[in-house]
Amino acid sequence: MKTLILSGWVLATVLLLGACRSTGTLEEASTGIGARGQGVVVESVGGWALEKAGIQAGDVLLSWKRLPNPPANPEVAEGVLTSYFEWLELLEEQAPRGTVVLGGQRDGEPRKFTVEPGLWESEVRPVLPPALEEIYSTGRSYLTSGNIEAAVRAWSSLVAGAAGEDGRVLRVWIALRIGETWGEQGDWEKAIESFREALEAGKSPLAQIVAWAALGDAHESRNELEAAEDAYHSTLKIRQKLSPESLGVASSLRNLGGVAWDCGDLERAQYYFRRALKIKEKLAPKSLTVATSLLNLIGCQGSRQIGPRSRVRHQSSGDPREARPREPRHGDQPE
Repeated sequence: MKTLILSGWVLATVLLLGACRSTGTLEEASTGIGARGQGVVVESVGGWALEKAGIQAGDVLLSWKRLPNPPANPEVAEGVLTSYFEWLELLEEQAPRGTVVLGGQRDGEPRKFTVEPGLWESEVRPVLPPALEEIYSTGRSYLTSGNIEAAVRAWSSLVAGAAGEDGRVLRVWIALRIGETWGEQGDWEKAIESFREALEAGKSPLAQIVAWAALGDAHESRNELEAAEDAYHSTLKIRQKLSPESLGVASSLRNLGGVAWDCGDLERAQYYFRRALKIKEKLAPKSLTVATSLLNLIGCQGSRQIGPRSRVRHQSSGDPREARPREPRHGDQPE
């Protein structure tokens, strides 16, 4: 899936997510791929921050360390990328706060990549066993050739090889990937069906957040604003349980403000946008993410003079709409 992030400035949407868990050190994680297949594989890189750091397609990313950035973030934070969802969490919570050192591998050799604040645009996927990776690659080939049905069938067959808790995580990701594909084709009915499958399969809070965010985006795309609001409220509730005040909470508030804007309730929209701005100013001061919230408020206020907001869909990766930046599909990601 593709994630588009400007540390501080929303150029994409899921996710998203609460404060990152620390399950190991950067040095431990970057020495090799664990038996459980932790980490993510980079499929493409487009953002200048990742390109400048030297990250290439095929690299495996296993861990992260966000360097101190006082006064708001005076302490180092670090963790292990145990799944695709931890990657999304990293993008949401840590990328806007400062420089991040990613630990991983290239051609089996340990590597470290120092990523400065900026545009994090990439497409990544979970680490897969060789047999499942072949099936996934077959699906991508079908997708590239325009045979959507064949791609979906190939990816659906991956579920047969997904067992245990690791298999549950893989099933969630497959359902999200299929739903994203349908959404890119404008078939939101099938996308919603896939996202609901992801919601049913995902038991972890991180997976639930991503699935609810994807559902919210799909319903909003169909102008089903009440259903979209319910979905975004669900992400907010989970995020607040994980961390009452986080950039993920701010993302949920931003999405709720966007739905209120869609409904023409500008006072409620500004209420949500101001709450999001307050959190961002505390956790990522003087960043472009603060500027994004200010842009939301200015745009919302301007709507009083120029009429309803234009609900234009942008890139199929889940980039924000023209008039109002918002959280990308699948939580993915963030600012």
